[in-house]
Amino acid sequence: MRGNSLSLMWVAALGALLVANFALSMTGVHVSPGPKGLVLGWSAAFWLSLCFIIRPQCRWARRVLAAGNGLLLLSVIGVTGALLSYYTVRVSPFPLADTVLYRADLTIGLDWLAVYRSYAGFSPVHLLANRLYLTIFDTPYVIVIGLAAAGRDDKLLTFIGAFAIGLLLTILVSFFLPAASPVIHFFGSSPPYVPTTGTGYYPVLTELRSQRIMHVASHELFGLLTFPSFHAVSAVLFAWAGWSLRYLRWPVLAVNAGMLVVTPLEGSHYFVDLIAGCLVALAAIVLVETCARQARQRRSQALLPVPTAAMAGLEPYRALAE
Repeated sequence: MRGNSLSLMWVAALGALLVANFALSMTGVHVSPGPKGLVLGWSAAFWLSLCFIIRPQCRWARRVLAAGNGLLLLSVIGVTGALLSYYTVRVSPFPLADTVLYRADLTIGLDWLAVYRSYAGFSPVHLLANRLYLTIFDTPYVIVIGLAAAGRDDKLLTFIGAFAIGLLLTILVSFFLPAASPVIHFFGSSPPYVPTTGTGYYPVLTELRSQRIMHVASHELFGLLTFPSFHAVSAVLFAWAGWSLRYLRWPVLAVNAGMLVVTPLEGSHYFVDLIAGCLVALAAIVLVETCARQARQRRSQALLPVPTAAMAGLEPYRALAE
């Protein structure tokens, strides 16, 4: 990975993690690292020491370090996103928008409740749907290791940046439209079919909105994002990043298409959550690609000989003179 870009990304990720934890503690929610948090912290410190102190010259050693950096950065970004989602739920002054989201589904001709009732009685597909929904935790390994092994450092950094931006945009939108999820909205904590997400997050959501003091460990954090769906955001981002890997593009695309299809039911999301998530992902891709293109142009200009660069700057004026 490019040294300066990687350093900036680590500084931004760790800084955001500290700010998120501090902001959350100021609202009365205190998060302890827990055993998994300590493992993540020590792993990050170890890997950073390898990258910035040892600096191996062997190509494959650098690629292994790039893969480790990518996976650890995604982990730090994920924890930061969880903390920020808790903060958003805590401070959002808006009522739960489940009724609004369900009506939006009906407006576009989709009835989540009717689809759920049909799906709940069709048990043969539940196991496959469960596994597809959980691939959100597996696919990043494939993409990060694949990009690192192929020496696609720029694409790897771009993917991580898009992931962070997509997560941040999702949390920002959810501040204005917090929701419990359709399963909770229609059935409470005892639905006829319990999706992969379960219903254990709802007491946490309720407790956060109650403004009472809370103590949680980092490994006990729940996903609280309903609108937009971050599974939808991830599906688009994974497919986009995986497309640059020739031998993995179709499997990655197929798996994430499947994850997107099962998300309304196994993830308990309204259909408009998915639409919004896909739009958020596209916005993140456009933003990060634009930034990457501008960075490449600046690097190209910096590599030009000084006289050539100066003459290139005079070309518009020369054309006017002619």
